[in-house]
Amino acid sequence: FVEAITVAGAVFAGAFGTPDLDFDPAEELPQYQNPFEPRSLFAARIDGRVVGVAKTQTHVGDDADTSWVDVLVQPEFRRRGVGTALADLVERSVAAEGRRKLIAYVPGRGGDGELLPSPTGFGAILADAPATRFARGRGYSFEQVARVSRLPLPVPGLAAQLAAAERASGPDYAVRTWVGRTPERWLEDRAVLSTRMS
Repeated sequence: FVEAITVAGAVFAGAFGTPDLDFDPAEELPQYQNPFEPRSLFAARIDGRVVGVAKTQTHVGDDADTSWVDVLVQPEFRRRGVGTALADLVERSVAAEGRRKLIAYVPGRGGDGELLPSPTGFGAILADAPATRFARGRGYSFEQVARVSRLPLPVPGLAAQLAAAERASGPDYAVRTWVGRTPERWLEDRAVLSTRMS
């Protein structure tokens, strides 16, 4: 588990160009123990070393026919059939569980080359990126771009920006923060905000 999570994190870090989404195995373990979002983890080894990982995640309830899948292979071991073997395995696994719909999250960054526009009208991906070719070659369709932004901390001049925003907004707005579960009094507002952002 530790080696597989470490490899998955390294592949994500390489794809995004930052280790921000490279989570520690101890942080990931509780996710694999959540009975409401069952997960599976598969590892491919070459000479005893984990070189690729496939993951599945399903939901109990309304989306029970859907599974999220990831296939992640270290760059130096690509084009050897490792990704194909892992993709075949997870696709068979989720089909055997009765899942009819698969959603694959494919990390990547921009770059030069032909762009494939998102059907939603927002964003695009590189048409010739290895991950794009692999997914499309397996019959997956491109549905939407999920943007990941990064804000390095500390933010220079943040106090001045906040003061200017407070002057502009007047007393009608306030910053609310919390850790953990959303407080009961903010649940409805939080639901509306999440709905409008989706």
